[in-house]
Amino acid sequence: MKKHRNVMALFLVSLLMATSQGCTGGQKGGDSKFNDSKNGSQDLNDDTTELERSRIPVQTDKVVLRNIQNTYRASSVLQAERDVEILVKEEGTISSVNFLAGDQVKAGQVIAKISAPVVNSRLNKAKLNYADKQRHFKASQELFDKKHIARDRFEESRIELESAKISFQDAERAVANLTLKAPFDGQIVNNYLQVGAHSSTYTSTAPVRIVADKNLKSTFSIPIFHLNAISVGMNLRILTRGISGSAVVTRLSPIVDKDTGTVLIYFDVGNSAGQFLSGERVSLEVPLGEASERLILPENSVIFEGDRPYVYIARKTTPEELEKDIKNLMGDLSEEADKGDFGQNENSEESNQKVIIEDTKNKNVDEKTADKSESPEVKQQERREKLRKYLVEVPRARKIPVAIEQMANGEYALKSTQEGEAKDLKDGSEIVVIGLYHMADDAKLKLLDNL
Repeated sequence: MKKHRNVMALFLVSLLMATSQGCTGGQKGGDSKFNDSKNGSQDLNDDTTELERSRIPVQTDKVVLRNIQNTYRASSVLQAERDVEILVKEEGTISSVNFLAGDQVKAGQVIAKISAPVVNSRLNKAKLNYADKQRHFKASQELFDKKHIARDRFEESRIELESAKISFQDAERAVANLTLKAPFDGQIVNNYLQVGAHSSTYTSTAPVRIVADKNLKSTFSIPIFHLNAISVGMNLRILTRGISGSAVVTRLSPIVDKDTGTVLIYFDVGNSAGQFLSGERVSLEVPLGEASERLILPENSVIFEGDRPYVYIARKTTPEELEKDIKNLMGDLSEEADKGDFGQNENSEESNQKVIIEDTKNKNVDEKTADKSESPEVKQQERREKLRKYLVEVPRARKIPVAIEQMANGEYALKSTQEGEAKDLKDGSEIVVIGLYHMADDAKLKLLDNL
């Protein structure tokens, strides 16, 4: 049984070698001929059934010439133009809360108030003291001008006036702090204030946060070799959560990052409708020059070996190539038979079921045809015809290196300059998109083991 499985592995390897260095398999579109599902009751000993089961599905798609806008893709985190946390600075009790998280506010609108009789009392005392010191200073000024008092007494009254003024201003600010107002037009992000709570509850964190979300801003980095395509005032496209919008470049950094070779670009986002949120990550599409016609490769057609990209160009098998393949495969099988590794264990029913080409048992042939005394020439001819039927339907493919660049939508476009066979790629060229080379190594081993 092990020997016959080795024969099948040899058959598959020989077939792959004969069909160039590309992959082999079925027809475009995953034709049902490459999946043995036509007759579930068909005997596994039937050579045709085994050949059908051994085929590796291959699909192709076409290179397309399309007019596209070359773009550079980046990502960035949006930030509000202004983002402020409002603190509770005075001791007292929350007496009113007028706006909650999510509410829009105008500059100067009262968000909440704090009741603090001690603070108000301190203001009244400071106001009276300030007025008294003003009168005292005025009198001292008159006496000093008439030289009735010394300069040091005059300076003392001036210092007292200044101190009273500072105390009065501090008391005024304290009273102002009892009213929490919106510093600008924006949206309340957080508001943890509750009526009746003591202000000391909010000393560890700012209870209110407000952002100016109608205008957002951010930055992104772009390679220096794309800098000529960027200018102040140009429009960018931003995308997130399935929605899109526009941004405007406001400034270009005059410094190149020596480690990354990139330049920082600043941009603003108009957000009057509030569709974007401060702090969320967005994708950016930066146009690089005018739209142009480009050859776009089919999805999943590019294979990377290290950093080098390749594609497999599909083509039809010529009659000459077909005959050469048959001759090579027949020679390989004959060599195995001469070594005693093919057609042995005739009394083993399990071994006979594993043999594809050599096994002559078939429900659809009569007993005479299946006779073991049948001449080797007839068997060889039958084997040749089955191989011909199989190989004529296997698309060929050749692997070629390509020069590509990834577009904003993830597609790969061919660069204008190509070398070697890649120059032959054009609109409508057939490229392999599904085949053996797409399989992981463990999947390939499992496929060979099943055969």
